[in-house]
Amino acid sequence: MENRMGTEERAYIEETVAKYAPDVDKLVAYVPWLEEKYGLEVKKTFDNPDVVAGSMPFPVYDSYMMEFIRTAENTGFMNPNHIYTFSRNKLKTDADIELFISNCDSLKDLKDLGNIVARYVMGGRTKSRLWSEGVKSGILLSAITKMRDILQIYR
Repeated sequence: MENRMGTEERAYIEETVAKYAPDVDKLVAYVPWLEEKYGLEVKKTFDNPDVVAGSMPFPVYDSYMMEFIRTAENTGFMNPNHIYTFSRNKLKTDADIELFISNCDSLKDLKDLGNIVARYVMGGRTKSRLWSEGVKSGILLSAITKMRDILQIYR
């Protein structure tokens, strides 16, 4: 029975690594950029004074930021139910999220870490400030590097 359990566990590990590794690898490519932009704004506000009064200023994002968003959107981490990770774990502030990320240490945490990435990427489509907040606060960097670190243990 113990030998069978070991086989099931190995199968779970192989299946989980195969499921998440390609998407994590895509996001890890952006780690150097996320490290460089940590604490900095990745958007500028376009506000032309020559335009008619009453016009609305809008954010203009770093082109690499937009490339990161497109890449992240094409991963399996974009879960519309990502909000449940936040409510289930009582994640309300950046400090709560960072503490949660730092405590993640197993394959079962990959889904929750992906949901954190999803919050900032998907949420940024309606609240664009989330994109720059995720980069500036370092939360996207922390979540992606933690996913990479967890997968390296099992590869």
